[in-house]
Amino acid sequence: MEQPTQEELKNMSPEQIMELQKKNCIFCKMIAGEIPTYKVYEDDKVFAILDINPGNDGHILLLPRDHYQILPQMPPDILGHMMVIAKKISNVMLSVLKVRGTSLYFEIGDAAGQKAPHVMLHIIPASADKKILQPESKEQDKDKISSLLNSLRAKTGYKVPGEKLKPAPVEKQVVQEKVEEKPKVPEERPEEKKESSIEKSKEDIDLDSIGNLF
Repeated sequence: MEQPTQEELKNMSPEQIMELQKKNCIFCKMIAGEIPTYKVYEDDKVFAILDINPGNDGHILLLPRDHYQILPQMPPDILGHMMVIAKKISNVMLSVLKVRGTSLYFEIGDAAGQKAPHVMLHIIPASADKKILQPESKEQDKDKISSLLNSLRAKTGYKVPGEKLKPAPVEKQVVQEKVEEKPKVPEERPEEKKESSIEKSKEDIDLDSIGNLF
């Protein structure tokens, strides 16, 4: 299939770009039956297959039938239906595979490990000897957590019921004390300078210079 040029891509509508992505998507070809799969479940909205490179035995990929490259593109009703089916598949795993838990997660974007340009929900049987998505346990900085929590709540618009907002910290104003200027003493001319009664130490320290540091 001849690929469009960069100039042609710029002139395409979002619908045309999505259709082009669908034609080149290997998972759309699986859903269309052009590529053989280990199908586990399907309906008019979703399609579930066994992963050929599983995190654990029984690892299932649940995909929307329509092509969506990343999760934010999916309509809420399709996402809601996916979660209902994911719950059923998870229950099947618990009873058929005799596992004690399952892991469900999306990979959204390259940084999160998404390799295919098609949204998919991973449903993975959990086992005691092979943990999935087990982050390293470490103590978190409380100030960092508080700052992150406030930022996330501000963006989501969430407010804890009954919680009073803490006033923003008031920056302390530094009050500069007025220093009374001492009257300038006229410099003595060398011939008028009187000898000091303080003798210099053995190191011959210049006491007049030290006095200027304070």
